[in-house]
Amino acid sequence: MNAGWASRRKPSSVVSAGILRVFGREVAELPLVATSNGHHGKGYFQILFSCNERLLAFLNVKNLVLPAAEEAVAIWTDKFGFKKMKPNQLIKYRRSCCQMVNFKGTSMLQKMVPQCRVIKPDYESEDAKYLLYS
Repeated sequence: MNAGWASRRKPSSVVSAGILRVFGREVAELPLVATSNGHHGKGYFQILFSCNERLLAFLNVKNLVLPAAEEAVAIWTDKFGFKKMKPNQLIKYRRSCCQMVNFKGTSMLQKMVPQCRVIKPDYESEDAKYLLYS
């Protein structure tokens, strides 16, 4: 599954966008992301990333990988929890997951997707009764 996604600040402008590729339950890839000038550091991409991470968790995808330019590695590791991928893991993914994107001068990073938390409603509570019958 390949998907493009975007974050909008207002209906007429996209401020953050990316490409998400899902190769089954083992791994997904985030090969390209961008935030438009003037919107860096405002949290738009963090919100977008968080939503996509929850989507991957719901789909039971275990790992998320991405190619990171050397000057961006610290952002991905410090802010988003990625770690540099071991070469043997990259070889394993490439053998089983079609073609993953790799740009010259980048490092492949990886993180485990946090598990999806499903909250089961308590249908006996007053709040649930109000929601069900209103």
